[in-house]
Amino acid sequence: MDSSLQIATELLAVDRQSQGGEARMRMHPPLLAVLNMIFCGYMDQYIRKDRGGSFLALFLFIEVSLVVLAELSFLVRGGDIIRKTTIFPTTPLSRILFTVWGSIRRPASIALWSTALFFMIVLRFPSWPLSTAAVAATFLLIADAELIIGILSLWITRSSLPMTSLGVVVILGITAALILSVVFGQAALLSSVPILSFSVNAMAGAETGDLSRCFLSCGLLVATGMAAIALGRKIA
Repeated sequence: MDSSLQIATELLAVDRQSQGGEARMRMHPPLLAVLNMIFCGYMDQYIRKDRGGSFLALFLFIEVSLVVLAELSFLVRGGDIIRKTTIFPTTPLSRILFTVWGSIRRPASIALWSTALFFMIVLRFPSWPLSTAAVAATFLLIADAELIIGILSLWITRSSLPMTSLGVVVILGITAALILSVVFGQAALLSSVPILSFSVNAMAGAETGDLSRCFLSCGLLVATGMAAIALGRKIA
């Protein structure tokens, strides 16, 4: 574990040195944060009136999709570093840590997930137990999505497949889901997606006082992340 952390830290240092051209993009994260807060404010009215959790699932899906797209933009370039690690003694866990932490710490990603978490606090304020449950469920959902996409990108990169193929599949999947849920009014379909349903159920359990449902759903989110890591250590 210690060696994997050390290797991941070295990979992040190499990636940081290659970010010279990224300085010109520093103005975008604040803009993303403002736009995301406007979107959160717009969805607030629908989420508060929604008793079935459909709009909450739609909101979480859109937020996770934005974070995943930000991750893919990093991995398209970071994949070059991963390809170069085939000649160095890296471990699967170090590569997973690099892809996930490298994308989460990106300014654009921070702007998106931090504003989403802040909105969940405001949404359930002044009930701190509900806010805590909402933040935990949202954070675990985002972490699981980052893990899954990161592991898939590692598998694709180390299999000498083009990273753009993953980007195309993800974009098409997001577009299809949004068309079904928004255009054709099938928002309830998103509630059946496993990790989305876990997150929504955790918040619903906290809101109704069903703590066993809340903790079980959060536990399923944690288990999903652990299962993803276990699989990633075999294929990454």
